[in-house]
Amino acid sequence: MIFVGGLSGSGKTSMIRNLVSRIPEYTHIQASAILRSIDRPIEGLTLDEAIENQAALADWIAKLSNVDRKRAILDGHGILIVDDAPLQVPFEFFNAIGLSRIVLITGEPSLILKNRTWPASLSSPEAIALLQEIEAATLRDVSKKLGVDMHGVNSGDLDRLYQVFELK
Repeated sequence: MIFVGGLSGSGKTSMIRNLVSRIPEYTHIQASAILRSIDRPIEGLTLDEAIENQAALADWIAKLSNVDRKRAILDGHGILIVDDAPLQVPFEFFNAIGLSRIVLITGEPSLILKNRTWPASLSSPEAIALLQEIEAATLRDVSKKLGVDMHGVNSGDLDRLYQVFELK
């Protein structure tokens, strides 16, 4: 499974949809859609809800049988916002889902602010830039611990995304 992470509003979902339309052998699995489908909250999370969501998502992925995991793209986050602060998704989640590669989508903070509503304490370009740094550090750590490659892609750079996904 390939994990594509980035802040909400960074453009990762749109970029993945574009990729899958061009390379249909890949399957797009959107973490937030899965959580909604199993009646899990995805906004305004408490710490317990955030941790329970990751366990529920890992369980859902473990039961996935009709998808080629080498060509499955999980659209998710390395950090979650809990009580208006970043929470790193536990390493155990990433370890449980069997990743082969990580892709980090980053965007211009001012555009991310336009694409998503953020808590007041996080609604400045400086706060978004810091959250992106935390997301990147989290995913670099996961990459290192799992021994998998991590690739960075700027939001909207579809050529770079295609290049990353055409790697064997």
